[in-house]
Amino acid sequence: MTEEQEKKYWFVRSSLLPLLQAIDKDILSAEYQLDGNDEYVEVRWLFQSGTSYRRKVNVTGDSLLAIAKDVLKCID
Repeated sequence: MTEEQEKKYWFVRSSLLPLLQAIDKDILSAEYQLDGNDEYVEVRWLFQSGTSYRRKVNVTGDSLLAIAKDVLKCID
């Protein structure tokens, strides 16, 4: 993992996840992931009914601001 990718990992974990959870209480997690040269943020929901849902957002090449924007769009 490059230094830039490590910054993105920690941004998602320490800054973006709390923001997402403040917006949507059903969000269980958000993780920065690498798949070859592609970068993703996987958001997971766990609903009171016990059902779960996950969504991967492609954030390849995104800045921290762009990651936040792209992920926030997916939870609309």
